[in-house]
Amino acid sequence: IHSEILRLATLVYERKPKTIVEIGTRMGGTLCLWCALADPQAVIVSIDLPGGIHGGGYPNWRTKVYQHFAQAGQTLHLLRVDSHLPKTLNQLKSLLPATGIDFLFIDGDHQYAGVKQDYEMYTPLVRRGGLVGFHDICPNRLDPTCGVDKFWNEIRGNHKSWEFIDHPQQSGYGIGVVEM
Repeated sequence: IHSEILRLATLVYERKPKTIVEIGTRMGGTLCLWCALADPQAVIVSIDLPGGIHGGGYPNWRTKVYQHFAQAGQTLHLLRVDSHLPKTLNQLKSLLPATGIDFLFIDGDHQYAGVKQDYEMYTPLVRRGGLVGFHDICPNRLDPTCGVDKFWNEIRGNHKSWEFIDHPQQSGYGIGVVEM
């Protein structure tokens, strides 16, 4: 939803992150946005599971398109792998600077266990003061397998947080952000 992503984009732009990791790229819209908003020398990593549930994955030919999103001084890594595998975590660690992740955006597996696993696996790599964003924090009445809202409600009170929700009664969507 335009108003939600605009508010998140403003928050990200104000921080000019030098390291961004996105879990769940799909059509590449947010990936393009992160490249535009990040530091000109940023390291940006996309992790997306080909054929994943909740619309995950993109055809291999799109990697060439997505590579053009990066600014001249940025480094963009496109990992077409399962975010839940330990080898993916190890691969990501090898790509990150020692300073850690400035902004982690979780929009992959929307099941409760999946979003929780992504959070628990990858937030230790987020630097103190870094941001973790979640898409689809509103209950989704059309897809009962979505559990992002339940997980969001468990963690949001433990951190400084922001919620970007266009309409309080909407089904699905909504963006939540916590500061680590």
